[in-house]
Amino acid sequence: MTSLTACLSLFLVAFGAATVLPFQSEPVPVGLLASGKFSMS
Repeated sequence: MTSLTACLSLFLVAFGAATVLPFQSEPVPVGLLASGKFSMS
């Protein structure tokens, strides 16, 4: 997964969670961090 794909997926999931769709956005960044390919810095 490229950085652009990761950023787009984070945006889409956060946008969906902010609308009427009933899901949470927290598992996506946790999964990206757990994969070890992305960091918070």
